[in-house]
Amino acid sequence: MPALGLKFRIRRCLYFPRFVNKRMIILRSGGLGDFILTIPILSQALALYEEVILYARPCHSSLLKDALPSIRTMDLDADLSRIGEWLPGADVVTFWSDQEWREELKEGGARNLYFPSPRPKEGPHVTEAMFANLDWSWRKEFSHHPWLGDHWTEGRSCLWIHPGSGSPAKNNPFSLFEDCACRWLAAEPANEVVFSFGEADEEVRNHFRIAALCEDQRVREISFSNPSSFRNELAGRGAVFIGNDSGPGHLSASIGIPTKVLFRASDPAIWRPLGPRVKIYDSFSEVSKIL
Repeated sequence: MPALGLKFRIRRCLYFPRFVNKRMIILRSGGLGDFILTIPILSQALALYEEVILYARPCHSSLLKDALPSIRTMDLDADLSRIGEWLPGADVVTFWSDQEWREELKEGGARNLYFPSPRPKEGPHVTEAMFANLDWSWRKEFSHHPWLGDHWTEGRSCLWIHPGSGSPAKNNPFSLFEDCACRWLAAEPANEVVFSFGEADEEVRNHFRIAALCEDQRVREISFSNPSSFRNELAGRGAVFIGNDSGPGHLSASIGIPTKVLFRASDPAIWRPLGPRVKIYDSFSEVSKIL
């Protein structure tokens, strides 16, 4: 599997049992946004299969603890060699599609194999395309569903800004986010702003730390090492989320927070976050409309 850069051989079972229960195995690597956009697949699989096994990064699969607790989660790195225990009779969804991997899965006893495109170049939305690959029906309301639960309540005063992303090409100028923060703070004396940063956001963080707004006691800087901590903090206090096309933006949308995303290098028709309160901005001139 080129995605892992490893030579991998499935540890095969000594026998194939009779196929009694329908099982789906889903392997999801990639970043946080990729994982969040796969959650509708996981939810639908639970409705169609007696057992769903997910191979993913533990920091991502931990987000499902409350929303989809019946999914059996496995560590994509540590547990992958055990996949042969579950393969006989299973349907498999994997974003790796090289020929050797296909042959491994079939020899291990997989029933049906599905290979959604991890990086589609054109529409429809990437999650809708995953449904089509599986021959499942996509419903319009899926685009507006809070897939990790609706955790937003009115009356909050905290604007949450995540000015970075996993790719510098997706980042809009920090001044745009600074302007949003200043207007939010000026609107009400009780308003506050949180700026959050991930591991890849050091350059953006430096812009924040030299900004004049850092001197305002209502402005906080937060860093998180795992998505669950991020989700819990945002769910508990966020009034509005503003950011680039990024994993935190997808996570915010999935928990119902009003989410405003500035797209720059990616196509919102394909990568728009899924959630009930999402607004998309695709040009700098529209930034004044955000708040």
